[in-house]
Amino acid sequence: MIMKLQFDANQQYQLDAVAAVTDLFDGQPQGAPEFSVVEVGDWGRLFAGQARTELGVGNQRMLAPDKLLANARTVQARNDIEIADAAVPLESWELLDMAANAARTCPHFSVEMETGTGKTYVYLRTVFELSHRYGFQKFIIVVPSVAIREGAPKNIEITAEHFRALYNNEELINYLTALQVDHSVYEYVAYDSEVEREFAKRLDEREDIRLFVKLPAWFEIDTPVGKYNPDWAVLKHDGQTLYLVRETKSTKDFLKLRTSEADKVRCGKKHFETLGVPFEVVVSADEV
Repeated sequence: MIMKLQFDANQQYQLDAVAAVTDLFDGQPQGAPEFSVVEVGDWGRLFAGQARTELGVGNQRMLAPDKLLANARTVQARNDIEIADAAVPLESWELLDMAANAARTCPHFSVEMETGTGKTYVYLRTVFELSHRYGFQKFIIVVPSVAIREGAPKNIEITAEHFRALYNNEELINYLTALQVDHSVYEYVAYDSEVEREFAKRLDEREDIRLFVKLPAWFEIDTPVGKYNPDWAVLKHDGQTLYLVRETKSTKDFLKLRTSEADKVRCGKKHFETLGVPFEVVVSADEV
């Protein structure tokens, strides 16, 4: 008999803690996050045209500073936090915006909760709520010890089904349950299936694979049957450098795939052949 943890989605004090963060951005337009390119060097071909940047993926805050201040004061008043002077600016870090080459402030906020009240659940639900309400997609979880860090992925894993039912945000859940790797642009690779997980795991173990990337959802190719999002870009070096694109499927038999899916893959193959980039459908990383 398998025991499953049950989570109550209606604990009011936890909802209040989540709202203390999400309401800070009240008035922020909802939209897709801005993605900036990643510096991969002058490799040409598949990665040609990508510019030098240190931004990676960013959430764009479009609230004016006075609106953010007003929201913060509203949240503090609602939670009976006394403020001597409501007009005093928010506590902030002074940062240098590398892209804009200009100084800017970065306000910081804290939500305090007692031990045993579900802080882990609250910060995870806050992530989903910020994504749901405002389209934010980048979140950094910082913990005070290695032991807690090792436990964080397990907490994400056991709450994934609960948050999937609440938010139906498969893409964000996939990122939260991503695989840690050494040979990709980021430290973690998101996967959509067990086939993709095993593919990434095996690629990461191979010495001839210099770099591999799970292509994001916004990397799309126009085809006559709709937009196609290929799975992987791979840089392989085994005597010669090869730039590859691979599509992972549980089978190579196109008759077992949905007709539209198979047609998109065929169109994708023709697209990359035109660019001189080898494209194949594979079942495992051993075929790369």
